[in-house]
Amino acid sequence: FVYAASRAGVVYCLNEVTGLDVWHLAVGQSISQPLVALEGMLFAITETGDMVRIDPLAGRQLWYIGGIANFLSASAKRLYVTDLSGRLTVLDTASGARLGSL
Repeated sequence: FVYAASRAGVVYCLNEVTGLDVWHLAVGQSISQPLVALEGMLFAITETGDMVRIDPLAGRQLWYIGGIANFLSASAKRLYVTDLSGRLTVLDTASGARLGSL
C-alpha cells in the first residue's frame, strides 16, 4: 500500500500496483506534514496540531490528541513529538496518552 495525505484533510490508502483507492479517511483539517508509517501503525498531524493514529488496513481512526506540532521519532511503544509550545512530548502509541514532556 501507498499512503498519502491532502491539504483537504483526507488520508488515502492506494493500491501500489493499480493505483486504486483502497480506503480514504477525512480527518477534517488540512495535512501538510508527511504521514508517518511505522510497524503497522499510521499517524497524521494536521496543520492545527491534531495528531491521529489510523488503522493502516481498515482506514479508521484509532485515537486523536491535540496540541502536537511535529513528529520526531518512535519506538514500538512510544512516540516522540514536539507540542505546540516546542516541548519534547512522549506519547503512548497504543492509546495516544501523554506520558511526559520536557
